[in-house]
Amino acid sequence: MKTNKGHKRLSWRQFLTCCLGVTAVEFALVAPAFFGLIYGTIETGRFFYVKSALQNAVDQSGRFVTLNTTADDTTITDYVKTRLLTDLANSTTFTISSDTVGTTDFKTVSAAYEFDILLSLISVDTVAINVQARVPISD
Repeated sequence: MKTNKGHKRLSWRQFLTCCLGVTAVEFALVAPAFFGLIYGTIETGRFFYVKSALQNAVDQSGRFVTLNTTADDTTITDYVKTRLLTDLANSTTFTISSDTVGTTDFKTVSAAYEFDILLSLISVDTVAINVQARVPISD
């Protein structure tokens, strides 16, 4: 049997056993899961990079406070910002607080950042990252 365009018409048996286009169908089935896995890996890596960078900066500022006990909050905040990339430092909220337990004074340096997910495939657009370092102050 021939159709009007010169292509051979397949019977049902031939159609069901034909292997033409199988690779394209398999790719269409597997590609979304594969690209989703790649995207998830990249986003997870970005999240842990940002969290690690923030924690490192806050830890370094804790060491700075330990060595410079007379530093005011503005100096400490400026020091933390120098330890981060400019974009990350500008979009992070820093908090410096002091408290006393017994006879020991403590200073706590905290950082809060809203992590933006690049391509929101789920209903979550941002994830809050909060890190802190608490160090004793001795005069």
